[in-house]
Amino acid sequence: MDIQVFIISWKGMHARAEAIEHAVMDAGFATHMVLSDPDPAFVHQSRGAATRLADTSYWAEKFHCCALACRAQRMLVIHADTECADWGALITRCLAVMQARPDIGVWAPRIENAHFNAGNAALKGWREDGLVPVANTDGIVFCLAAPEVARMREVDYSRNRLGWGIAWLFCSSAYASGRMAVIDGAIEVKHLPGRGYDSGEALQQALRFLVRELRPRERIQFELLSRQTGRIF
Repeated sequence: MDIQVFIISWKGMHARAEAIEHAVMDAGFATHMVLSDPDPAFVHQSRGAATRLADTSYWAEKFHCCALACRAQRMLVIHADTECADWGALITRCLAVMQARPDIGVWAPRIENAHFNAGNAALKGWREDGLVPVANTDGIVFCLAAPEVARMREVDYSRNRLGWGIAWLFCSSAYASGRMAVIDGAIEVKHLPGRGYDSGEALQQALRFLVRELRPRERIQFELLSRQTGRIF
């Protein structure tokens, strides 16, 4: 399997997640829903594979679930609070780019309302066919190549429940291994603004997470990349 699509859903987002799932499956791609809900009676009507986690699960546990479940050469993750005019075209474009450029370890579309984007995270260097090398992509809609998926399976997420820092880690890992992270200007996604948790707690968890989990070569890349953006979060 060339690519497997994971859709992240939670309370209030299930209808959106199902619409994304249907669009992806109708385009001929395999899906796996990773969801949570506080209602024990809630039943998700998934057409594809699905894993339900406890409602206390946030981004870190859901991401780890995706990495462990991925059986394809590439793992594309889509959060349900996003919109795209054509999800099938996004996946086709992602797959074509990553097949043509094995030096790309992390791919993401252009995302409206993303913390990091091609404007504030771009690195100096080549720009080709709409692809912009970046320091970070955010963890909203993104695709990881097999080496990055394998690396992220090894990480301890238990003390970083909210999951900030995960994107920094997989981008730093890619660069440390001779690959890069890119934002693809040819595809646009809209992300709903806002979050349902405390940013201060997320920041504290993330900083401890990065100190603990970055390997020496990754740490060097993280220092260089975060200097480029001028901020960590």
